[in-house]
Amino acid sequence: MQERLISQEEIPFVDDHLKIEYNDLNEIKLKMADISFSSSMTLDQGNSHVQLFHVPSPHSDDSVFIYVPQAKVLFIGDAICEDYYHQMNVDQSKLQAMIKFLQALDFEIGIQGHLPAMNKTAILNQAYALIK
Repeated sequence: MQERLISQEEIPFVDDHLKIEYNDLNEIKLKMADISFSSSMTLDQGNSHVQLFHVPSPHSDDSVFIYVPQAKVLFIGDAICEDYYHQMNVDQSKLQAMIKFLQALDFEIGIQGHLPAMNKTAILNQAYALIK
C-alpha cells in the first residue's frame, strides 16, 4: 500500500479505511471476476430476473447498478457521490448521464451504499443537488 500511496495510484482515504475495516491486511484476498460484461447483463434467477447496468457515475468509473424489475428496486451503491480520487469533484457529464438513466428506469425504491432506502423522487433529488 505504501508504494501505491507514493505513486498516487491509491489515496490516503482508502488506506485509512482499510486499516479500520481489517485488523490484519493479510486477510484481504483478491480474486479476478468469473464473469464480466460491457454495458448490461441479465441474470436469470428462476422466478425473477436481475439486470446489471454499467452506468456513468461521478463517484467512480466502474459503477454497476443492479435492478430487480419485479420488485422495482434499484441498488446504486455510492454512485451519487463525489469522486474521492479527484479532489471530491463531480463530473457533470457523468452526473447528467446518470440522472438520465435514473429518470428513464421504472423503479420505486433505490438502495445506496451507506443510506436508508429512498423512493425514486428522493434519489433523483439527491442527484440533482450535485448539479453545478
